[in-house]
Amino acid sequence: MRLIVDDLRDVGQVLYPPVLAGAGLVPALRETADRCGLALDLDVPPSGLTGPSASRVCLLLVDHLRSLRPGTSVVVRIRGGLRLVGVHLREDRPGHASRHRWAVVRCA
Repeated sequence: MRLIVDDLRDVGQVLYPPVLAGAGLVPALRETADRCGLALDLDVPPSGLTGPSASRVCLLLVDHLRSLRPGTSVVVRIRGGLRLVGVHLREDRPGHASRHRWAVVRCA
């Protein structure tokens, strides 16, 4: 029974990081990077993101961070307003060329 409960918790963390609900976007991304063995550098506006904007951007990034190999360095830059949030992500994996990814998330 305990194994089933542990598996359900793991699934829940994949679907919605618990840190996001309590502490916000930045701690949720840092926790995910730590669990995945990634070096994470975040560039988030001082005002941060809140509410639906933070949730959408966080879920997008958490999903992608989980797909990266341990040891990858990731730089995430987030910029945006009330309706649109821009995300730039750079991945640096040892022995490989840097990869850049961009996304625009509609939040209104």
